Amino acid sequence: MHKDIANFVKQCLIYQQAKSSNSLPSRLLHPLLIPKQIWKDILMDFITGLPNASGFTMIMILVDRLSKYVHFAPLKAYYMSTQVADLFMKTVVKLHGFSKSIVSDRDKVFMS
Repeated sequence: MHKDIANFVKQCLIYQQAKSSNSLPSRLLHPLLIPKQIWKDILMDFITGLPNASGFTMIMILVDRLSKYVHFAPLKAYYMSTQVADLFMKTVVKLHGFSKSIVSDRDKVFMS
């Protein structure tokens, strides 16, 4: 019975697509380099689960890594990547220009 179950699981397409990865991280973590200019290296994250305020329930946080200056931008719970990109353009690029790098926490929002 054990062999039959193992063979069934190996051949099951749904299991092969949905199973979690058991591999280790690809490499060791390294510290980030210290930025040389303001707003060229930024951090981006989201705060979720906030009370509803005019339809907005999330905040996108954009932090300059050198000066630690912060921009906060409100978001609705259901958003698309184009809305995040547009908000980024209006919040950071319009005021400070394009950044060289963006650091995130590999959230599903950034990885999708």
